[in-house]
Amino acid sequence: MIGEQFISMQEPSKNDDWFVINTNSSSYELRLGGIRKIESKSFGKLLDLSFDNAKIEKVMTDDFTLYIELDNDLCIIHSDTCINNSGSTSFEVYVHNKDFYRNDGGLEGMYDVEVN
Repeated sequence: MIGEQFISMQEPSKNDDWFVINTNSSSYELRLGGIRKIESKSFGKLLDLSFDNAKIEKVMTDDFTLYIELDNDLCIIHSDTCINNSGSTSFEVYVHNKDFYRNDGGLEGMYDVEVN
């Protein structure tokens, strides 16, 4: 995933799916605290992100939040937002300026992710 060109991101196509990043080489599910390479693209709706043509430079996690650093001074954050009393978890994805996120302590406790 590191060094690959970011193409698009898709939201989950159903409640038990994950957000998916598509690159010039593969597709990846953004899971709770990790990333998994998948065989095919999601059927979920494409997210309208405020950038294009970015290369992935770094991927980190603290076992919950995923931090994906791009070469355009932005980062993508994938994080859980709520776990209800039946155990269902909701997630969100947002884009930050990577310097703002770093300077705000966002990388504290994070380590590099291995893609499975």
